[in-house]
Amino acid sequence: MRASLTRALWWLVDSATAGDSLVFHFSGHGVQKLDSNGDEADGYDEALCPVDFEDPRGGVILDDKINTTIVRPLGRGVKLLAIVDTCHRGTILVLPYLCRLSRTGYWQWENRHQRAEMHQRRPHHLDQRLRREPNLARHHGQ
Repeated sequence: MRASLTRALWWLVDSATAGDSLVFHFSGHGVQKLDSNGDEADGYDEALCPVDFEDPRGGVILDDKINTTIVRPLGRGVKLLAIVDTCHRGTILVLPYLCRLSRTGYWQWENRHQRAEMHQRRPHHLDQRLRREPNLARHHGQ
């Protein structure tokens, strides 16, 4: 299941060339895991949960893996439409820019990499919460 989904992601982009339009669709469960490499401004990685995500041989597919598998390999002129219907999917592709929308219709582009550099460490409030709630660390893979 996880292995099949990972192979399908590689297959999607493997032979894509300029002018190709690719579609990635996932409907299922999504979770957040504590960020292990310091690239997330909020301290959490987003992840897809294949059907075997609780099996020790399976596991979730982190946003960093999705980015290195179907975003970074895209060549110039290749378009990717990603439809992700899960919880915690906001930055699942780890794109360089994020569009922030307000309830009043105001929008603004945010450079995620610049923001992540400002927050290289896990936010202080997460460290405090993990000390108060030890089960949270286990739930988030710590």
